Order: sequence, then C-alpha cells, then structure tokens
Amino acid sequence: MSSLFPIAIISAVVIVLLLKIYFGNNRAKREPLPTNVVRLHQFNACRPLPSCSPFVMKLETYLRMAKIKYCNDFSMTFGKRKGKIPWIELNGEEIEDTNFIMDHLNEFFQVDLDKDLSDEDRAKAHALKRMMEENTRWASITNVRFQNSAHISHTLKAANLPSYLYLIFRYVLAGKVHKDMKKHGIGRHSTEEIQSIAIGDLKAVSAVLGHKKYMFGDQPSTIDAAMFGIISNIIYGNPPESSLTLYVKDYLPNLNSYVERIKSNFWPDWEQRCVH
Repeated sequence: MSSLFPIAIISAVVIVLLLKIYFGNNRAKREPLPTNVVRLHQFNACRPLPSCSPFVMKLETYLRMAKIKYCNDFSMTFGKRKGKIPWIELNGEEIEDTNFIMDHLNEFFQVDLDKDLSDEDRAKAHALKRMMEENTRWASITNVRFQNSAHISHTLKAANLPSYLYLIFRYVLAGKVHKDMKKHGIGRHSTEEIQSIAIGDLKAVSAVLGHKKYMFGDQPSTIDAAMFGIISNIIYGNPPESSLTLYVKDYLPNLNSYVERIKSNFWPDWEQRCVH
C-alpha cells in the first residue's frame, strides 16, 4: 500500500471536520425570520456577478420576478439532505434544488409566472431549461473556468472565503469538476468540441428568443430566470477573453440585450451586490 495513503486519509478527515465545524457554526448562528419570509442560502458575491452560481442567480431572479419577500444568507451553509447551494428555509421548512424550490414557492404563495404560456410554450420552456441546465452549463461555464487555474483562484478569492476553505476549494474543486464532467460525458470531448456544443445550444436559445423582450413574450416567466442565470454567467463570469463569451457578444446580440434587460429590470442593486 502506498505510503501516501494514510496521509490522504488524514487529510480527508481534517477537511471534513473543518467543513463541519465551519458550516455547523454558521447553521447555529441563524436568526429566526418573520412568517412567510424566505431565507435564501447562497454563496458570497464574486465580482462582476452577485453570484458565480447560475442556480443562485436563477433562484434569486425568480424571487424578484415573483415579488416574494426574502433575505439572503451568505454563510455558505449547505442543505442537509442533498448538500447543495442554493437552498431555502420557509417557515422552518428546508427545501433544496432550484426547480423543486420554485415549484414549492409557486404553490405556497399562489404565484404563476407561466400563467400566460400556452401548453406548447411550456413544453418549449421545459426543453430549453433541461438543455441549458444539464448540458450547456457544463459546456459553457464549468469547462472554461476550471481549465483556467488563474481564473479559479480569482473566482474563489472574489468570494471572500476563509483562508482554509479557499485552499480546500482551490485544490479539490477543480479535480471534482473534471471528474463530474467525465461522468456526465461532456468531459470526454475536446475543448473545441465542447465549445461547439455550447455554441449550438446558445444559438437555439437565441432563435427562440428572436426579437421578443422575454423568451415567450412581453412578460417574464420562470424560464427567463433560468436563462438569465446561465447566460449572465457566460457574459460576466467567464474570463473576458474566452471564446464562448466573445462569441455571444459578437454574434448573438439579442442574448446580450436580453441579459441587460433582465439585469436592468430586476437587479437595480447589481453593483452593490457584486461587492457583498
């Protein structure tokens, strides 16, 4: 057995203990909320975005579109059941996964941003969301960021993590992401092939959007929150010289205008949030 094996075991145990101590303390510090106010657990801001997570951006944009009262918790506490961020608390109940969260909030608050969508539009929205969240996200964001070690460091430092958490994420996260990409399948392609996949997906979204204000008309629906989460991360979150970011800016002007429109209409505090 390799002499490094005991060291690896000890290191893993130390990492787990540090994470439990940090996140356990954060969970204990939480103050009670008023009835029917959502507590949104998310990452710290990482300039030039309020969050580098497309799912955090999706969920908070939805809360703003739906005019649901909420407060943010930046303590980096992960959900108990699925170990994910973002997650929410509502009247003592904890809910994870953005799609299940939005379904729950729609029912609880009797909100329906999709009420004016036809059955065909709902089907298109479902397909677009699945494509962008299960495919494009890997191709367009994770791959570009985690192949660029300097950008990993910049992103994590911008999130204002405690020094030991920064080191853990810096040296563990990149490897985990590459492993997840291989499991997904997209990590088995070349960089050029992955970029081609992402561009094809984004061209499809651009074609559906056309000249409309939002994906399916003049009013936002839940699909717009999801699209904004991913496309805003491509435009603002990737290295500015990344080929995909440049492609969107140069060849898909309606997606640029779309992101700016949602940002202007629902994120008037964008700059302040970017420096949280």
